[in-house]
Amino acid sequence: MSAQQQKQLLDKINALYHSLFAGQQPVSRLEKDLMLDLIRQLYDSFLDFSAPPTDLPVTPPAVAPPPIPIPQPKPEPAPVSPPPVAPIPASIPAPEVNIPAGMEPLFAVKTGTELADKLGEQPVKDLTRALSINDRLLYMNELFGKDLEAMNESLKLLNKLESFDSGRSFLVTLAGQYHWLEEERIDIARDFIRLIKRRYL
Repeated sequence: MSAQQQKQLLDKINALYHSLFAGQQPVSRLEKDLMLDLIRQLYDSFLDFSAPPTDLPVTPPAVAPPPIPIPQPKPEPAPVSPPPVAPIPASIPAPEVNIPAGMEPLFAVKTGTELADKLGEQPVKDLTRALSINDRLLYMNELFGKDLEAMNESLKLLNKLESFDSGRSFLVTLAGQYHWLEEERIDIARDFIRLIKRRYL
């Protein structure tokens, strides 16, 4: 595996890491398996390096340390009930995830007035099935560096999130990684993000 491919794997691992810990939700088993698979691929790629055999110094066998005494468990303190939480007034809006400076054009909201626009605002249940073949090719080539696997993994991850706010930081990571703000990509990226929003309607 080339150094470029290893860097792409590392970028995927970083993007997935940021998306997993962006929200307060627990990490699912599927997300753990996806992360482990990417780490395993990176690990295997380093095993392929051929290095000349070297003579390793012979070290004497280590002497086993004396056994460590096992501490006795301390009695658990009685549980303390948390103080009552005051209800949040309905007039205070939920906090929004901040969008980094310069990324705002990607998340601009467009309100449709024509019938075609309104049909384009219908909810989507599964992002992996919502794309036509032409859309898949367009997004893969323009937004994911012609990496079909990266696009599919991103769609699966976004499919599992509960709200658009949860996926916004992951989309910001993707936008930085694949340069979505470039002039020839920004309109395509905006359409892609609009499609992602429909998953959470």
